[in-house]
Amino acid sequence: LVESYNEARKVVEQSDIFLFCHKTQESPRCLLEALALGTPIIGYDSLHARHLTAASGGSCLVRINDTATLVSTVERLAGDRAQLARMMADAHRSAMAFDRDEAVKRRIDLIKLHLEPLRSTSSKEVAKSPPPAG
Repeated sequence: LVESYNEARKVVEQSDIFLFCHKTQESPRCLLEALALGTPIIGYDSLHARHLTAASGGSCLVRINDTATLVSTVERLAGDRAQLARMMADAHRSAMAFDRDEAVKRRIDLIKLHLEPLRSTSSKEVAKSPPPAG
């Protein structure tokens, strides 16, 4: 059991991979922290994870719920230390593109991107609504 941030940081830093199995579209800070520590993200695909590593790499993402591919990816990397070492360097490079302010701005942009379809649907529903009585 990890009880403190510093302890958790040390565990991630000493890990070969950061296994990420979130099934919701979110932007957890732990992904950026793992990349900053040079720990590649291996797990389920999400817009945020893909965005973090698009420029420099450092992740291997599979379809959500595709556990067979996820397991084979981990097994493949366990047997290919050279590829894993490249991914660790790529992960660190990916994190360098994000300072705190930039990371917050990108998270806000991502949230806006996901909210836009909801906003346009709500606007259409409001436009279709009959005017209030009275």
